[in-house]
Amino acid sequence: MSVYIEYVILDNLVINSLILLCVKKTLRLKSPWWRMLLSAILGTAVAVALPLLKLPNVALIPIKILLGVIMVLILASYSSVKSLIFAFLIFIAYTMLLGGACMATLLLFGTSLEELASGGYDIALPLGIIMLIVAFYVYLIIAIAKYIGRRQVMTPFMRKVKLIMGERELVFNAFIDSGNKLMDKTSGMPVIILSLKGLERYFSKEDLEGLMLGNTEDKRPFKGVHTTGYSTLSGDCQKMVVFSADKLVIKDQKGEYTTNSFMVGVTYKRFKDAYDYDMLLSPYVIRG
Repeated sequence: MSVYIEYVILDNLVINSLILLCVKKTLRLKSPWWRMLLSAILGTAVAVALPLLKLPNVALIPIKILLGVIMVLILASYSSVKSLIFAFLIFIAYTMLLGGACMATLLLFGTSLEELASGGYDIALPLGIIMLIVAFYVYLIIAIAKYIGRRQVMTPFMRKVKLIMGERELVFNAFIDSGNKLMDKTSGMPVIILSLKGLERYFSKEDLEGLMLGNTEDKRPFKGVHTTGYSTLSGDCQKMVVFSADKLVIKDQKGEYTTNSFMVGVTYKRFKDAYDYDMLLSPYVIRG
């Protein structure tokens, strides 16, 4: 078995950089790239030097903890000690997660536990391929972290709603969109925006074609159908089909409340983020 110092340096430099990248992305830290690189280089230098010092295992624990704190301090600036401690704990969590993933990958491709313990590399695949696999792990970790973070941000603004149209009760997941300030030019009421995909669960294709394309004169089962104008972010003027409904029942932590001061706008766009939802609520239909 051979231990190549250049492999150890490259291994630690890449892994440290990827762990720090995960911390940075998860906590949305704003720091220049050189701070992450400097932190990774420090971690790599200590990782190479420690085996040469032949210190007892008891002494290695506080050194590694102190190293982790310093690496996190170098990575970014923090508003409080609490933020620093949290970043350090995230750093430790990712170190364990990514370290375990790397070890599992090496074992999968033929490296023994004895070789891993002594820092050996004896695998059929080139080291670059192993690094590529590890980078894929990091991509998944960051994607999952973003997804969880997005859900946490969106959860307080999600609502379950019932749209009452005569005898019909249409149930949707809705998101309170503070940017939805659209007002119907005809009625002067706020517009809640509903995806056509959501309506497909309750109405036939012919009904929806009649609504969107004007293929029927009375557009039943929809009432008060007309178009209203709005401006896009680029300043273009667009038209949206809107119709009226009897009531909108919105459920939140305080219970249910009902409003009839609204119009329903229909869009071809599908809403999908950390949640699947079909409706954008206007802040004007939300109780304070």
